[in-house]
Amino acid sequence: MNQEENIVFRKSSLTLEVAREMIKRAEEKAAETGIAITTCIVDESGVLKAFSRMDGSPLMAVDAARKKALTAAGIGLSTGKAWYDFIKDDPILLHGVQGITDFMLLGGGLPLRH
Repeated sequence: MNQEENIVFRKSSLTLEVAREMIKRAEEKAAETGIAITTCIVDESGVLKAFSRMDGSPLMAVDAARKKALTAAGIGLSTGKAWYDFIKDDPILLHGVQGITDFMLLGGGLPLRH
C-alpha cells in the first residue's frame, strides 16, 4: 500500500433514483393506511437527498422528518425505541441528547446500510 492510499477513503451513497423510489413506496403505504406523511432522505453525510411532504401532512413534520433522518444517519441507530432503550438507564445521556442540534428521539428515522 502506498502512502497516497492512506489519506483517502471511499463512501457509498444512495442514488437519487433509489431515494425517490423509497419516498414513493412510503407514500403509497401511508395512503393505504389513510395518513399523510413527510419523508426526508439524507445521504451518508447528512446532506438532503430527497424530500416530500404529502398534502395534509402537518407542518411540524417537516423539521421532525429532517431531524430523524439526520439522527439515524449520523449515529447509525433507528430513532424511537432503539434509541430510547440505548439511553433510558443513563440519566445524563437521556437528558443530554435532547440538547444536541438536529437530534430527534421520535420514532421513524431509519439508518440505511449497504
